[in-house]
Amino acid sequence: MSVEVEPMNELLKFRKIDAYSSSRHISGVLPALSDAIGHPMPTSVHPDPEATRLALGFPKADSAIVVLVDGLGFWNLAMRAGHAPYLRGLMNKECNAKPIATCMPSTTPIVMGSFGTGTCPGMTGMTGFTQRNQETGELGQLISFAGAPDPKELQQQPTIFERLVEAGVRVTSVGLPKFAHSALTRAALRGPEYQGSRHEELRVRAALKAAAKPGLTFYYIDDVDKAGHHYSPFGEEWATALENTDEQLQTLRRGLKPGTLMVIVADHGMVEVDFDHQIDIANNENLTRDVALVGENLV
Repeated sequence: MSVEVEPMNELLKFRKIDAYSSSRHISGVLPALSDAIGHPMPTSVHPDPEATRLALGFPKADSAIVVLVDGLGFWNLAMRAGHAPYLRGLMNKECNAKPIATCMPSTTPIVMGSFGTGTCPGMTGMTGFTQRNQETGELGQLISFAGAPDPKELQQQPTIFERLVEAGVRVTSVGLPKFAHSALTRAALRGPEYQGSRHEELRVRAALKAAAKPGLTFYYIDDVDKAGHHYSPFGEEWATALENTDEQLQTLRRGLKPGTLMVIVADHGMVEVDFDHQIDIANNENLTRDVALVGENLV
């Protein structure tokens, strides 16, 4: 089977999404994986990790690796599936024909907080790309945390990674060196042993070495997101980034020991809105009246 892509005007309509407590939500992925590897970590949002695992279709395994491809939305992939033969093959399976829900608004800091803790933005305190710092009254940004509170002070929910480590489970995170101690990592993804390299091949090797042992491995890829923000999610640069990511994922899959569970998710997708359809509330007195602070969406 293949995924039928709806017209763009239909995809951009407001729709009712699954609640955070739904098993088919990005916040349920790590609770489900914790059950898959035999160390269920319930949260207030996902109190039954086994039910969440079954709803997501994850089998039991001694070792699991979850790959988060930043910016690779379900419909973005469906529209450019010709550039990703490995992922296209996965999407053509009936179990992958429907996307899971992400947070709203679907920006990386919000989603990472919910993903890492298995909870929701109201509990993590991470509710926007930028948000008001209650201590200073000024605008804080939640990628670098410039102007924001200390990451651990703002986001006080324990991460699933932390809880697994405390339970004696091996947890490894693999990515670029600059993310090892970044503010967003300390807020939403803290806990694992971090393996960082600037070279893709070495990152793949590190992930394969870690996943050869029982436990959980987290692998982060940001190429698609960078290409989409700097150029366009519909441009050739994005397609090239998708091709490279697809090859990386296929190499990773081939190198894993038999029986290792591999899960691929994205934090959000991408749209490109015509300039004529964009509304800047900062330039509209009717929309800023009685508003204390207008945030910025800087990427």
